[in-house]
Amino acid sequence: MSRKQKRAITIVGITGAVYLIFRYLLPLVIPFLLAFVFARAVWPAARFLNHHLKIPKTWAASGMLLLYFGIFLGILWIIGGKLVEQLDFFVDKIPEYVNHVCGYLNGFCGELEHLFHLESGSIMGQLKIIQEGAKDNMISFVMPYVMTNSLPVVKWLAEFFTVGTVAVLSAVMIIGERDHIRAWREETMFRRELTLIGRRMGMVCGAYIKVEGIIMLMTTVICMAGLTLMKNTYGILLGGLIGILDALPLFGTGTIFIPWIVVELIRGRFLAAVYLAVLYGICYFLREIMEARLLGEKIGLSPLQTMAAMYIGLKLFGIFGLFLGPIGWILVKEIDKICYSS
Repeated sequence: MSRKQKRAITIVGITGAVYLIFRYLLPLVIPFLLAFVFARAVWPAARFLNHHLKIPKTWAASGMLLLYFGIFLGILWIIGGKLVEQLDFFVDKIPEYVNHVCGYLNGFCGELEHLFHLESGSIMGQLKIIQEGAKDNMISFVMPYVMTNSLPVVKWLAEFFTVGTVAVLSAVMIIGERDHIRAWREETMFRRELTLIGRRMGMVCGAYIKVEGIIMLMTTVICMAGLTLMKNTYGILLGGLIGILDALPLFGTGTIFIPWIVVELIRGRFLAAVYLAVLYGICYFLREIMEARLLGEKIGLSPLQTMAAMYIGLKLFGIFGLFLGPIGWILVKEIDKICYSS
């Protein structure tokens, strides 16, 4: 075989191996990967407490993990309280919104009836019949669906709690056995490959999570603040939803903002439409500039390559593939470099 053929077979083999690892091995080691992330996050503080206050590393790590998670849960509690408050207000206002919609429909249906010389109230009568049928169908569909899917949801919550518990306990153990892990890494016959791949993957994963997290957080804060300044009743709720959608490449902030701007223009509220357009422009350019510069420079992928990797990952692994796709692409490239250089 020629050198090109060998290289192509090597790349195909590496790609297949990475796919199999992500498909079958990754679910088994996720708690321990999370544990390494947690351990890396608390290690500087744990080392400081150990050196200066003579607190054992495991105790220092446990305390810092509790502190970090306490702060995180506190922020979630505050934001969650606002979300629940706005959701409760939205539920209370549903009858009023329904009346508004019915008022618009009555006027629109009256115009249609007059235009086509129909009997007054005939269209609304048909809509009410359709509404009752849809309501009955919804009840007959929702109840079996809820009963069927309640057990998987409970199972998912139990697995989430188990993974989180194992990850936290493992992070404390990793810090306690940090020297033994480092010694094992230096003694293994694959220490060069492990060091190169581990360092590169740590840099890529850290950069990816950090950049996407920063962009998502900034977008959420900007949307919450902007919508609150507009005196929008659901500013916190909508801002959080827009921030989540912005992290998904197939949706983005335009999923909410563009239809909203069109509706405001139709209603004649041009100032509100301009304000929303400015807010959308800020979020859009923030993601385009930060993602293209920061993410592309740090992980070595162009925006087009990143998008392609996200899409392929989405098709192969579902929603988590949005993160696994670029990581897998980088992993294939790095392993191929090591094999080619060898």
